[in-house]
Amino acid sequence: MAEQHVVEVPLRERAERQIALAKATGSKAYPSADYRVVFVERRDGTRETVRIETAPH
Repeated sequence: MAEQHVVEVPLRERAERQIALAKATGSKAYPSADYRVVFVERRDGTRETVRIETAPH
């Protein structure tokens, strides 16, 4: 269980950064339950799916 928490925190932080970037441009964004994917809806109606890598590059 502790190992899952170690992996989840960086995923959550990176997902929150992606959400902040999207909101700064006026888009709506929300993460999946496991923070591996962020769903972004732009002001023009287009949708984007951002996958968060488990290991940062």
